[in-house]
Amino acid sequence: LLILILVIVINMKMVNAKNNIAGNEDVVIVLGCSCKSSICEALNQRIKTAARYLDKHPDSVCIASGGNTTEFYDSEAEYIAVELAKYGVPKSKIIVENKSKNTSENIQNSKRIIDEKGLSKSVAIATSEYHQYRASLYASRCGLKAKAINASTTKYMYPTYFTREIIAIVASWIRKK
Repeated sequence: LLILILVIVINMKMVNAKNNIAGNEDVVIVLGCSCKSSICEALNQRIKTAARYLDKHPDSVCIASGGNTTEFYDSEAEYIAVELAKYGVPKSKIIVENKSKNTSENIQNSKRIIDEKGLSKSVAIATSEYHQYRASLYASRCGLKAKAINASTTKYMYPTYFTREIIAIVASWIRKK
């Protein structure tokens, strides 16, 4: 019964986070995602969703965040930057953060860039909808106010990602970092 209640509470938090839609934030953080051998559909959806937002908000700056190497690129962030440019996002508006290996580091390293460049602490995070709560939790811990730019998830993969995310959320609550 306790596990069921925990899952319901986490699901409610996940829904609230994904419904906290970005309006006119000046900074967009595009989170990379670990893709084992080649670029995965989840990362491509995040990029496409961020590109649509950036097209509607041309004054916004984008932080492409992800240090994991891919089959063809030195980092996820490099891949994100290249793909955003293909969608018409000016390269001058893209900042590459290629050191992070997980969501917590994505946010911490992006926050460091935000502080160094004097950017707004009100950010829009482009990530998969199931991932918005944990991303916003880490952002809040770093002093950022996060809004959501939701990338869609392939329906047949949702149960796997959702289950994995619940475990990661519980772990982040326990670690509190």
